[in-house]
Amino acid sequence: MTTGGATPVWLSAVEGGYCDWDDVTAQKKAFQEAIDEGTWRVPALLGLAQLLWWEEDDIDAAIETYRRAIDEAASRWRADALISMASLLARKERYDEAEAALREALTQVEAQDSTRALLELGDILRSRDDLEGAIEVYWAAADAADPEAGPQARFRLAETLRQTGSLDDAEHEFRRVADADNESLAQSALLHLASLLEQRGDVAGAQAALRAVVDSDDGPLGMQALTQLRRMLIDQDDVAAADRVYEDWRRRNETESTSLSYQVLGNIFREAGDLAGAKDAFGRAVAVDDYWGRASIHELGRVLMALDERDEAVEVWLKAIDAGDANNVGSAGAGLRELLLAAGPGEWSRSVYRRVLATGHEPIGSFLREFDAEEFGGGLTRS
Repeated sequence: MTTGGATPVWLSAVEGGYCDWDDVTAQKKAFQEAIDEGTWRVPALLGLAQLLWWEEDDIDAAIETYRRAIDEAASRWRADALISMASLLARKERYDEAEAALREALTQVEAQDSTRALLELGDILRSRDDLEGAIEVYWAAADAADPEAGPQARFRLAETLRQTGSLDDAEHEFRRVADADNESLAQSALLHLASLLEQRGDVAGAQAALRAVVDSDDGPLGMQALTQLRRMLIDQDDVAAADRVYEDWRRRNETESTSLSYQVLGNIFREAGDLAGAKDAFGRAVAVDDYWGRASIHELGRVLMALDERDEAVEVWLKAIDAGDANNVGSAGAGLRELLLAAGPGEWSRSVYRRVLATGHEPIGSFLREFDAEEFGGGLTRS
């Protein structure tokens, strides 16, 4: 292609792997004009394909635009176009075409630039359950010179080795990733390593890996590790140690922890069946009394009900009514109905009923009066 004249700004963006899409219509027009003019035709086709993919999510049009670029491109652009097109073909589950595109790309890139294509190819083979083929490709990618993609390839290699039952090799590769400079990937590798070690009966090794993540990450990965570690300790009937782990994490992160982080942690605890941990985390979120704290009222109430701590649940539902948020009020009505129905029309239910009516919240009062009439024949109201 001809490359005379000044390099347009958008071309530098395409070459750098990004574009400023603030004005998509203007960008699209610029690309089309460049394609029609011909000086920067191939990079403009690549830029247009990116726009169709990232901004308009028009995958079919993006694939066809990449095909146009491939038909005209010299090796400088051709491999990139083939790899990008393969990603889209895989999204459309056109795996044969995607694999063919990647294998062609691998014949045209330098060895040190091949990792991206190898990663994509390994993922396609893995999605087709060709695990042995994926392992071979991931090995090649892991041994490539790319400092960014190499550890990612090794991580996927370890996952796939574990899928095939090659646990010794999987453990070895997870440990290598855990030592990599990519901190987030290293933490993920430690989580997987812990799961693998527990599977192999190495409880102490699994707990050590989880503690390493808990001690170094106060985000979602650290929370996930905390949950797994607590579950393991509780399974060993060491509840005190499980509580200490949580308290240590909480003290370490006290200044950074927010109602949102406690809400996230509460959900992780609950999904893991750790209702005591969920109760504490949701309770700390609610205590902050901001948006996420109020959003956690419903979660706390449901956990307390699951723990059969009905008096505490009532206090939470009354707090929900007082907060006035429509979602929380609706949750409070449903929660109170469930509690009263389980308890029956006795003194405890009558006391709760009177307290709710005393809030003066007419929609909830009306809801419970209708409930009383339908379920208890007005027994709560007559009291």
